[in-house]
Amino acid sequence: MRKFILRLLIFLIPFIMILVINIVIDPFEYLNGPGLGFDKKAVSLPLDYRLYRLNLYRKHPLPSILLGDSRMAAISTVEIERVSGRDFYNFAYGGGTLEEALITIDYAAGICKLKEIVIGIPFNLFDASNSRESVTQSIKIIKNPPSYFFSYKTSRASLYCCMYILTGKNPVSENPKISKKDFWIRQLKASDATYSNYSYPHDYETKLFTLSQWCKKNNVDFKVIIPPTHADLQNQVKQHNLENEYVKYKQFISSIATVYDYDKLTSITADSVNFKDPYHFSDRIMKMIVDDVWGNQSEENQLKRHRLGN
Repeated sequence: MRKFILRLLIFLIPFIMILVINIVIDPFEYLNGPGLGFDKKAVSLPLDYRLYRLNLYRKHPLPSILLGDSRMAAISTVEIERVSGRDFYNFAYGGGTLEEALITIDYAAGICKLKEIVIGIPFNLFDASNSRESVTQSIKIIKNPPSYFFSYKTSRASLYCCMYILTGKNPVSENPKISKKDFWIRQLKASDATYSNYSYPHDYETKLFTLSQWCKKNNVDFKVIIPPTHADLQNQVKQHNLENEYVKYKQFISSIATVYDYDKLTSITADSVNFKDPYHFSDRIMKMIVDDVWGNQSEENQLKRHRLGN
């Protein structure tokens, strides 16, 4: 019996160590414990946007939310507060999908009475072939403490946090390790594959229409931002003979929400200086978007004139 207990204890030691480390580090801030003198968010957020943001919202809910992919994640809530005096929670995920945004809205509505929903819906997200999601799994982890503290996601993040503590260097980086030119070419090749498999999403139409009706019934302000993309990426639509689908997509989006459409061929989208890569706009353009959507909507805002076709 003693040998069995000893073997059992030896077997359990790794699991106990994992549990202790994950409780102490708590990379996704599941508990309200003291900080450890480093920025957990800088490590954990890029490792798993979904788990980090879903968990934080559980503790600090707000009635106004942003959703979408990395382009909406780049929208600064600090900048929104500066120009409008209103607090927003950024629920956008790097590499996020429209399906994930819709599931996240249900999650948020179950925690807080929503007043404003702003979703970024670029053309490549409005695609039936782009419907993967891992939000459901993250929600299950959050609702089950043992699952959180023993999960691979938490353990991996704890490991990276330990590396950060020991070396003083953040081992997680979202910045490409190649030149802007090379990364630009890589992104265009990826978009070529995306548009080659494009399928018009009738299911998304149904879900978004249902969301718009729910917003009207519950007095929730529903906005959609179509973020600007570089002309190189916009030209891919024509190259893949998707002009009809593109027009249909914009017509539908305009029928269900207040739309801020910046994805147009103008001097702004033709200039690579305004973009980090064909998909992602610069910080200067981000501030223009914030000013147009939430600010004083100055007539001097170049992006506003671009949106209105002036």
